[in-house]
Amino acid sequence: MELRSQKWGDVRRQLRICLALCVIALAGCATAPAPRRAYVDFLEGAAVTRAQVLEQLGSANSSFEGDRVLAYRLGQDKDGYYLVPGKSEWQRVNYDLVLTFDETGVLRDHRLILIRPSEKPH
Repeated sequence: MELRSQKWGDVRRQLRICLALCVIALAGCATAPAPRRAYVDFLEGAAVTRAQVLEQLGSANSSFEGDRVLAYRLGQDKDGYYLVPGKSEWQRVNYDLVLTFDETGVLRDHRLILIRPSEKPH
């Protein structure tokens, strides 16, 4: 009985070691998710609403004047613009996209403001 208990303890120890190695191996394979693309051509359409903007771009990085002005941080790479999440990650920000809505929630004006040129040529 004691021999059987000792073997089972060895098997459990080996299983724990194997599991730990698998977790370490999988963690090493993890990559950063692809950036969420920001397709801004739709802003040129007629009567673009705040709801359409939020559906296409998600939550803004900043809002002002009771949500009449929304600002998004955008990066740029060879594939176009992408959204830069959060408030503290400035190193990837190339543009601020500033959107102004009227009192009915229809887009009145938008500006793509250069913060810094992209480091890599496109």
